[in-house]
Amino acid sequence: MTKWLLVCPHCDHKFAHVKINDAAVTKAYLESFGTDSKPDVGERMLACPYCGTESRYGRFHLICEDDSDKDAKGKGA
Repeated sequence: MTKWLLVCPHCDHKFAHVKINDAAVTKAYLESFGTDSKPDVGERMLACPYCGTESRYGRFHLICEDDSDKDAKGKGA
């Protein structure tokens, strides 16, 4: 599953902001830095689910990660 993630500036944990479909991933890959394909975060305060620290995030904080690669590596594929 591919997701847009945010990283907590306090504890450095990554956490999911929103899941994305394959078409959005392809569009983001083909466009310059994928900025037009990133969802709007709304420049608002969000709490880290790990440490509870609230931080202000913007669209530029989003990173795309596909955890199917991790699943394949973990299963010895």
